[in-house]
Amino acid sequence: MIFRAALLLAIGISIVGVENRAEACVRASEADSLVGWSADGRYALYTLTVDKKIDHAEILPTSYSGYLYTIAANEGEDGIVVVRTKVGSCAEWDEGDGEVVEKKAGKLTAKSLMSLKTVKAMKFGKVTATTAPATTGSPAGSTSTAAATAPPTTAVFTGKKRYDTHNVEVTTGTSKIELPLPVFCVGSCLADENWTKWSITVDGVHSLDNGTTLYELTMASVCNGGTIHRVITQTPAKIKVPKRRCMGSGQ
Repeated sequence: MIFRAALLLAIGISIVGVENRAEACVRASEADSLVGWSADGRYALYTLTVDKKIDHAEILPTSYSGYLYTIAANEGEDGIVVVRTKVGSCAEWDEGDGEVVEKKAGKLTAKSLMSLKTVKAMKFGKVTATTAPATTGSPAGSTSTAAATAPPTTAVFTGKKRYDTHNVEVTTGTSKIELPLPVFCVGSCLADENWTKWSITVDGVHSLDNGTTLYELTMASVCNGGTIHRVITQTPAKIKVPKRRCMGSGQ
């Protein structure tokens, strides 16, 4: 009887653990559209559109520094709330979670999103430098002003097994650079069991007036089996990025 009670207790704990983790994995779908990057290249703005309406927006850092912002309808109210947490933390969505940095009345639309003080201050767009260095890769589809003769840029994930450190290795010609991905998932979980199916497409290499180089990436089968878009900088923050940063949402 004692063994049976202990077994039932263990099963109960396991079920609770699974439910909590599953809840984190379905908090929200990943934003699937890149609006642009900030004028200084430190942040990128993404949106998720459902039934032709913006479901939520995310402002994510391009290096492992600063904050992760979620912008969504204020639950139970007619308004918009902007919540931020430090990079590496689990994303927060509602007022009362994380640090609320802005609230605004009205519906979340493309117009109201761009009118938020938080968004306006960062000056999001897809502006590149007037002239770009010839060494910058310019793959098909890139909006960079780099020379058309520059070698193409490709990227792959590093790591040879599940739970390895999966950084992004960027190759341009004979030059290789390994960069950490500041934020994997925001609303869903990191489907690490499917790491062999992950893939990366380099959509653009962008040079800014301040000398910053940004890589625009599309990654398939990463967050709960979905596709995400990320912009990362060629000059990462001077910090060792933790291998694992959060279980579930915010991975």
